[in-house]
Amino acid sequence: MGRRNKSGPPNVKVVQESRTGTFKMRWKEGGRWREKTAKVNTRRQAERAARDLERDMAERHALGITWEALIVRYDREHLAHKSTPYRKSTHSAIASYENLLPLNDADEVTTETISRWATHLRSQNKSDASVRSYIKHLLAMLRWGEQMDLVERAPRYRMRHIETPGMRGRPITRAEFEQMLDACKVIRPQDWAIWDDYLKGLWLSGLRLRESLALSWDTGDDFVVDLSGTPCYHIHGSDKKRRHYLAPMPPDFATYLRDRDREGKVWQMPVNADQVGKIVAKLGAGIDVGGKTATAHDIRRAFGTRWARALMPADLKELMRHSNVSTTMKFYVRAGVDSIGEELQKKLHLAI
Repeated sequence: MGRRNKSGPPNVKVVQESRTGTFKMRWKEGGRWREKTAKVNTRRQAERAARDLERDMAERHALGITWEALIVRYDREHLAHKSTPYRKSTHSAIASYENLLPLNDADEVTTETISRWATHLRSQNKSDASVRSYIKHLLAMLRWGEQMDLVERAPRYRMRHIETPGMRGRPITRAEFEQMLDACKVIRPQDWAIWDDYLKGLWLSGLRLRESLALSWDTGDDFVVDLSGTPCYHIHGSDKKRRHYLAPMPPDFATYLRDRDREGKVWQMPVNADQVGKIVAKLGAGIDVGGKTATAHDIRRAFGTRWARALMPADLKELMRHSNVSTTMKFYVRAGVDSIGEELQKKLHLAI
């Protein structure tokens, strides 16, 4: 059972909008006014609905809601409609918070406890991007709880802005990519053809590692190939504004896919998802990309840099599936300009 709230339940007032005649129930809670439409026809019915709402809120204020109950409802009523990666990220954030700060009631989460949690995460060498992601997912649950009248008031925690560091690693060259292909027969002699095919797919698609492993022919999945018209991806995302959207597919990658069996995952890898990235890194051993071995993301960087020479930033953003064009500008457009500049310098020297 949750602890008793110090403040009493609010009084609900009924007001009628002059323009539409709609009855509204209004009350002050958590320092701000809230409003709910009473879906009734008369003031008497609206007053009755207001008393029912007061009674429901009184019970909530008396009992609170347990942390576990909030998680169960959020999982069932909200996360069930989200993508698998989003659900996993939310569960990871919740588990991380619980490990540091065990709690009974949902309203025990405060700006102070979130700040302590963030400090702890950084002490565990979590990147600032990871810390922000964890906090974002926790706050999303609490804000949902507030909207559903399960939490009195979600913490108003403001995440400090972190200047994103420059690109770690670099785009690999075509010759370096060929070196990775050659390594397939050495590192994975028993199934080298699978890895050769997978690397070529990454090179042509520019997919993130998790995207490539989720890529599917089955329409019910989260990341789906569609070659029925103009080649594209059907993506079921976690973003409220883009729960389902289409993303462009590179034409050469579409050609690469056309003769395949169109069932299940595009790549049926012989190891689990965690191992795929490690094996790709082994295939990139010996290729120095800024003090580290070449990885799947360095193949993606090469893809972005190639297309930066041909596309405008807004189009490149969609092709790379960046959430913000500033990412595209910072990591790829600049690199594309630098690459073109180097080529122009070479041609200038030859002309002279």
